[in-house]
Amino acid sequence: GIQAERVRGVNASAQKFATDGEGYKPCDPQVIRD
Repeated sequence: GIQAERVRGVNASAQKFATDGEGYKPCDPQVIRD
């Protein structure tokens, strides 16, 4: 549905940030906080 598309878009944006920014690991939020 629409929500699935939205989530996909958010994930795509996160992936872009991960590639652009520092080592961002969505599976390890603790690394981001530290």
